[in-house]
Amino acid sequence: MRVFLSYRRADAEAEARSIEQRLLMMPDIKKVFLDHETIPTGENFVLSIQKAIKQAGVVLVLIGQDWRGVNSDTGAVRLMDPKDFVRLEIAEAIKAGRQVIPVLLNDTPMPRPDELPAELRPLTLINAARVRMEEFEEDIDKLLDGIFGTRPRISRWQIPRMTAFRALRLMVYGLALAIVFLVLLGVINQQVTGGGTLHLLLRDWLGSETDPDIGFLWLLVHLVLDVAIIGAMAPFFYRLLKQRRSRRGT
Repeated sequence: MRVFLSYRRADAEAEARSIEQRLLMMPDIKKVFLDHETIPTGENFVLSIQKAIKQAGVVLVLIGQDWRGVNSDTGAVRLMDPKDFVRLEIAEAIKAGRQVIPVLLNDTPMPRPDELPAELRPLTLINAARVRMEEFEEDIDKLLDGIFGTRPRISRWQIPRMTAFRALRLMVYGLALAIVFLVLLGVINQQVTGGGTLHLLLRDWLGSETDPDIGFLWLLVHLVLDVAIIGAMAPFFYRLLKQRRSRRGT
């Protein structure tokens, strides 16, 4: 599934990015469209938005306190401008028959019909979700339930276990390879040089006062720690790679 996030930067940029990161953790969600960062350089902005909305399975409309874009000096409302991009996004989503979910941020109330352009007034008839930053995980889970309904999906608690299992498997494989490598190195060294070459190398590396057997053990521990660090970082790089692929449209 592809998700389109409609929001006004001056109103909800931080919240939009938090929601984007959370959505990208869901294996069911293939891509999240987030304004200009998702549009390749050189492509028409309006046409790209229209294409993204038509490809999206759901459109989330993030509504904060300044979503309408009221100018404090003149009282002009950006949402009432026919060329306003937020207005164009939502109108296109409604016209295309996409699933549109208003998402009220924190304590923001749902706008009244008379505060909206005519083509956006159907928003007021949709049961809105609410996402509070203080209760972010709980509210996001409710939003995901609204998106997926009763369809099976992997929850936020299962994702760390899934990536942790992969990390553990990587650590085990790496440790096994390190042990095999050191054992083979020791056997070859013993058979070919009688143990002298490896001992000399360890003495040169660790110092002449170091016992070669202790040095060999230290080398093994060092390799194990390296593998453990790589395994611990694996979940982070897994999520980072998934986000980069999502933004490239793969």
